[in-house]
Amino acid sequence: MINLLILLLIFSIIIAIGYFIYNLVIISNNITILQNKLLLIELDLILLDKKQLNSNDKIIYTTLIYILKNLIDNLSNVNLFGLYVISRNKNIVDRISVCYKISSEIENNQLRRSFTKSKKIIIDALENDIKEWAIWLFPLVLTGVSLIILYGLFFIYHLNT
Repeated sequence: MINLLILLLIFSIIIAIGYFIYNLVIISNNITILQNKLLLIELDLILLDKKQLNSNDKIIYTTLIYILKNLIDNLSNVNLFGLYVISRNKNIVDRISVCYKISSEIENNQLRRSFTKSKKIIIDALENDIKEWAIWLFPLVLTGVSLIILYGLFFIYHLNT
């Protein structure tokens, strides 16, 4: 019984070390890669000939440049809690839905590709956050389940003696 608890403790420590390595090295590296991709999208948009854009595309262009600049600065803050807070604010949800409706009418192909790439990067940032939560919660859930199983085995052992 004690050996199982020691193994559980060692396994939890290994997972905790793995979590810190993942968080400090891999997540920060992934965020830097995503920020670089956002910078490339922003540069593509800056090099875009604005004379070819219609009035709707010009609105999308300025909005997308603004969003990209904010995302580059705050990409590490893109997480599930922020998504939850945004979804609870009706004003922000209405603004996002208006932008999404306008974005469905983009005529310029390069602008449409940039918009699609930036959406994919936001999804990738959210996936990083989900992975981080999964790695953090896995040892806790595993420890809890293991302790319940050990308690059950201990209880059954004492019933039989």
